[in-house]
Amino acid sequence: MKPQNKILNNLGLVLFFTFILLGIIFFASLVWPNMESNFYFGFNQGAETKLQLFCPHILTLQDSSSITASVTNKVDQPISPTFQALISGPVFQNVQTQPSIDPGQTLKVKWPVNGDNIIFGHLIIARVYQSSSYKTSTATANCGSLFLNLSGLTGTQIYVGVLMISLLGSTLGLILWAIANRPLGRRSLERLWGLILLGAVVVLGILLGTLGQWLLGTFAFFFSVLMFIILVSRRSVPA
Repeated sequence: MKPQNKILNNLGLVLFFTFILLGIIFFASLVWPNMESNFYFGFNQGAETKLQLFCPHILTLQDSSSITASVTNKVDQPISPTFQALISGPVFQNVQTQPSIDPGQTLKVKWPVNGDNIIFGHLIIARVYQSSSYKTSTATANCGSLFLNLSGLTGTQIYVGVLMISLLGSTLGLILWAIANRPLGRRSLERLWGLILLGAVVVLGILLGTLGQWLLGTFAFFFSVLMFIILVSRRSVPA
């Protein structure tokens, strides 16, 4: 390999692995709050169905956000289910509300959260239970948010920024590595597919973390870490 190609090769690998590692840490931070909420509260609590519940992915000192439960009235009469929200904090908040929902309407019930709801240093977790009401079954769900003690940026800005930086940085590294190793021989192609597979697992992990699929996200995390270690350990093997 020519000296200039070797420099490009090493630069590409450094960029790729640096930003892939950022992506792994990023999706682990999305999976952790939801995993913690399920272990803390339990998985079902006797409810018949799963409630549509959303927690912000990341919160900072700049954010004013809410935990949101969405309920649609699918029957022919108004319903008035009771919602019981258990929200973390130095002392857990236990909040109840009983709204009325007209037939065919969807109601979003919200509970504000902020830095006062932190538990375990950096987490905000919650469980919401919906009682039955006129042919509408009971439902429950847990969710969690990562809280960062930062000012100047919102959680959404951090989410989008880290996502774009990790994807663009790893893609640039992969392109530089491929350019340095042209033409790609058999071993280079094998390594390329390994790098692409690792990138795909990280993207999948980010998606799973975003959707609150903590169990599959946990498997993706361990698989991505294993692949990362294997591929980094081969970085010095000639292509």
